[in-house]
Amino acid sequence: MSSSRQSDEESALRIALICYHSCPVGRLGDTKTGGMNVYVRQIAGELASRGCKVDVFTRTHDPDEPQIVPIGDDARVIHLEAGPPDAALDDLHSYTSAFSRAISLFGRREGIRYDLIHSHYWHSGIIAIELSSLWNSPHFATFHTLARTKQRARAGELESDLRAHAEQRIIDLAHAVIVSTHIEKNDIAKLYQINCTPIEVIPPGVNTELFHPTDTRMARQKLNLPDKRTILYVGRIEPLKGLDILLRATALLNEGAGANLLIVGGSLQRDAEIERLNTLANSLNISDIVTFTGSVDQEQLPDYYNAADVFVLPSWYESFGLAALEAMSCGTPVIVSRVGGLTTFVEHGKTGYLVPWRCPEAFARSLEILLENPPLRKAMGRAARHKAMRLSWAAMAIALLACYNRFTD
Repeated sequence: MSSSRQSDEESALRIALICYHSCPVGRLGDTKTGGMNVYVRQIAGELASRGCKVDVFTRTHDPDEPQIVPIGDDARVIHLEAGPPDAALDDLHSYTSAFSRAISLFGRREGIRYDLIHSHYWHSGIIAIELSSLWNSPHFATFHTLARTKQRARAGELESDLRAHAEQRIIDLAHAVIVSTHIEKNDIAKLYQINCTPIEVIPPGVNTELFHPTDTRMARQKLNLPDKRTILYVGRIEPLKGLDILLRATALLNEGAGANLLIVGGSLQRDAEIERLNTLANSLNISDIVTFTGSVDQEQLPDYYNAADVFVLPSWYESFGLAALEAMSCGTPVIVSRVGGLTTFVEHGKTGYLVPWRCPEAFARSLEILLENPPLRKAMGRAARHKAMRLSWAAMAIALLACYNRFTD
């Protein structure tokens, strides 16, 4: 190795991204995988392309998965053991100290010292606090969702006091908290105590090369879908996503609408929420037009977005709502709840509709308008693509580096 090459490698910013509970190379739409996984993987690659060396640490979730998975030049996902691979989400807090020890041991074994740590979700933040103290490295925290925000958004949403208290401690000790929108920043300020920790707003992006418009009929043929009007949902399958609202809205559509509902995400095996939604679809007499696909690989998602006439996200809360932006990037208009980060990039009446009420009638009304008006649907799709083109992961990486550098110079 030449001395200049060695000098460049020694001076490269080494970043530890911690995504403890959910693997960035796992299948999207599973119980523990969603927009956060895309976020972490994309940012790891973008930071590496700008001269950083990035290691993403996550729990071993499959004994057959290699410990180290490259995700680009100078970026890799590292699986480390901490508790059983199939441990329930509610039990993962018990293994955070074991995971921080595993990361520390990995660093010593590899002879690596990380210049900074960026944690994702509250479990990861707990781990980062330990490592930040051990390494004397700054810690940047991104929550993606917050316990108190979820509790406020939907009655009956259960979140432990342990999580809320942990989030408060992470906020207190982090060098900076990074959020996606000013709405999320305001939520933290209202619901948690903020002393002197800076809160930086850095919006996510979308991969406009992967998610781009293609022919609708060809996309349906690739997926073996009937060539008829299609309503699409993509994401995790959980009550907070409001899928019962979408099923009831579909049932309210005029009989002449002739639309199928495609729900992408979740596990088709032993998924209690899918079973509940299937039961609801049967009771609404729409089971023949509703298809649950389970989770799919990200590379296949553009076909689903392009096969759809409209994408619907009736969530009770979204810190950002990356799946809606991916749909827009494919030129598909969206109908989403007027909540959280969705309001920052969906332009009502231009790229889709923001629905202020979480009730089936409101969503059914917007669906009827778009399904029965192809010229409007196409115009909104073009505007949606144009909007998505202005949001990139590259821009986010540049902003992140600027934020990091303020604390590492």
